[in-house]
Amino acid sequence: MLAFNKIDQEVLKNQKSLNIQGGSTALCAYINSNSLYLANVGDSKAIVIRNGLPVALNIEHRANNEEERKNVENRGGFVFEKKSQNSSRFLVQGALELTRSIGDPHYKDFITCEPDIVEYTLDKDDQYIIMASDGFWNEISEEETVKLIKGFDKSNGLSNFLVGEALKRKLYNIDNISLIVIDVQKLVKASQINKNNSEVQII
Repeated sequence: MLAFNKIDQEVLKNQKSLNIQGGSTALCAYINSNSLYLANVGDSKAIVIRNGLPVALNIEHRANNEEERKNVENRGGFVFEKKSQNSSRFLVQGALELTRSIGDPHYKDFITCEPDIVEYTLDKDDQYIIMASDGFWNEISEEETVKLIKGFDKSNGLSNFLVGEALKRKLYNIDNISLIVIDVQKLVKASQINKNNSEVQII
């Protein structure tokens, strides 16, 4: 948590000196033996694919989450529901969907950079860990991701393949897409060979 606060303060200081706005999510993973630790700020999301099924590992920090909304209100802010014909958007101060982020100085009194920390024990049936920003998940669901991986016939380049599939669906606006795939089976195998020198296999 201290690291996130330090980064946030540096970003805010630079934004002030450059007179710029904006912010960023953060999703970090640390793997030690069979333990996975996730630190999340914002609406990026990680899933694990276990026995061909997706399992969500973290909660996205959006204003439509009741607990997150209450936290905004407790800081003196408000959440406005913007309705359209087919959907609703919940916005902090009527503008920002996120309730936690790095930066975003204009909303800093009402949101936080404090991460959620999740510990997950890797299972023998876990196949892949997918970590991606909302630009990917807004286009491709967890279930679709599993289907795409099942139809992928190469051993390398899976991350690029998934990003490419998401880009095909973005016809009008390009949101940021950051994505990492971790091959859990290769990770576990490497750990068994040398417990003191295991590798994270990013593909």
